[in-house]
Parts: sequence; structure tokens; C-alpha cells
Amino acid sequence: MSEIVNVYDAKARLSSLIDRALNGEAIIIAKRNQPLVKLAPITSSELFVGHLAKKGWIADNFDTTDVTDMFFGVPDENPI
Repeated sequence: MSEIVNVYDAKARLSSLIDRALNGEAIIIAKRNQPLVKLAPITSSELFVGHLAKKGWIADNFDTTDVTDMFFGVPDENPI
């Protein structure tokens, strides 16, 4: 069973609400009787960056491009 707590009460009792959530209770924080967020413990899989794996990419040539070339263009090899 989850308890619904309004924001004002949650501010005043945050420490005890955290302890209860860590012990498995579902705590819902509401504003004007509208549920907004659920207070829940972080799982061990969320504690490291590994959960971000395969969420982005790095170009194959990321370390061969000169940063100034990105701003000013590649200089001519055969200037006039």
C-alpha cells in the first residue's frame, strides 16, 4: 500500500520518508492532491555509468580531427 504525502509534509518529514522508502514502502508525493513523484530507492544497477552503455556514439576519427579545423576549415595544402 502506498502513502500519498503532500509536498509541504514531505519537506518536513523527508528523512523519515526516505527511511520508509528504503524499507520498501511506496511513498507518493503530491501537490494539490495530484500525485507528482514516487520516492523510491536507487537500485545497484543505477549506481554506475554502465546503464548508459549504447546510448551514444563516438566517431571513429574523433582523435584525428584538429579542433581548429572545425572552426576555421581545413587549410589549403598548396597555397598560391
